[in-house]
Amino acid sequence: MTSPPPCPDGGLRTSCAGPSALSSAVWRADDPGMKKALVVAAVLAGLSGLGRLLGSRVQNIDWEKRIAALPDNAPPKWMFRNVTAIRENTERILRLLESERSGSAQPVSTPPPEHIP
Repeated sequence: MTSPPPCPDGGLRTSCAGPSALSSAVWRADDPGMKKALVVAAVLAGLSGLGRLLGSRVQNIDWEKRIAALPDNAPPKWMFRNVTAIRENTERILRLLESERSGSAQPVSTPPPEHIP
């Protein structure tokens, strides 16, 4: 028995006219799971492109100025104040620890606590 001639794509099949067994096992047009995967991949690719487009615009926003324009009782403004206060306290604590580690007797000034409504 002789083997069939090689197909143009290099595979040995009995017929080069139809799809290979591998491609029919991987892709079936009536497979709902494959269609769903293709839709999800297309949506993710679209969201990625949209994120890149809008991402460059968001970087140019002056967030500190926008938050300052908010009313005093706005939650984003509270959060921004608290993050700023935490950052200041952390810097003060680090200065205090550095002064203790170096053995200097220089007192570290502590600002009065702010009243946050």
